[in-house]
Amino acid sequence: MKKKAIILFIDNYPSGRDMDKIKRQMQAYELSQQLNLPTFIYFTHFPDYTFAGIQNRLKIQEGNSFHKKLEHAFKNLFFLGYDQALFIDSRYADMTVEDVKLAFNSLDAYKVVIGATDTEKIYLFGLAHFFGQLFKESMHANPVVSILQATGQLGVKYHLLKELTEPQNTVRLTDKDDQEAKSVNFK
Repeated sequence: MKKKAIILFIDNYPSGRDMDKIKRQMQAYELSQQLNLPTFIYFTHFPDYTFAGIQNRLKIQEGNSFHKKLEHAFKNLFFLGYDQALFIDSRYADMTVEDVKLAFNSLDAYKVVIGATDTEKIYLFGLAHFFGQLFKESMHANPVVSILQATGQLGVKYHLLKELTEPQNTVRLTDKDDQEAKSVNFK
């Protein structure tokens, strides 16, 4: 059986946080838990609150750009012996367990799986092998095109998932909401 893991990036904010974004981050974590797979959470900086039972899977995002942070997370999981790793962008609350299962199933036949948005960003990105060449500078501006060009150059087969719409609305948190967000108990 293949060893699989999920990668989530969580942004830690000062007060005045984006409430919708925090809710979506929590939904992404809950979605990952429904699959009963190890979830590695990469924070912008280490949180000042605790997480019961998953402390060893809490990491810090390393790198000064999205593509470098993503490269570090994937490299870390493949180094730990995982056969398949899937990054889920927590901004997409309409992603389902079935979407994630389909992505992992696709990695059985393809080395790369991409979930693209209507704005050509990625909501999901999976690898069945670490390809450092995929994580280029151009990935920041146009990740989908960058990944597709790199897979073509490498001769790697990929699978595209359904397109999702980029979220638009945000609601700002108050200081009270900020304190409540810190009391969330991850399992």
